[in-house]
Amino acid sequence: MSDDAYEICRKVRRYHEKNGYPPKRTELGCSPEFFEQLVQNGVVEVLPLYEGGSPVNVVLSEKGFRMSERRR
Repeated sequence: MSDDAYEICRKVRRYHEKNGYPPKRTELGCSPEFFEQLVQNGVVEVLPLYEGGSPVNVVLSEKGFRMSERRR
């Protein structure tokens, strides 16, 4: 498990660029507590797969996108 915010942002960005769709929150490899901190701090957002569905897809916010472009 990786609890590094910069690494998680890079992973989400690479996944989306490679596959054309965002990863599911279970594919990130971080602890649930750490993931909730990322959401609360506005680094990532969790969106539903379809309208009215449960939130499962992870997308980067502006802050997360900036974090994905630089190294720690």
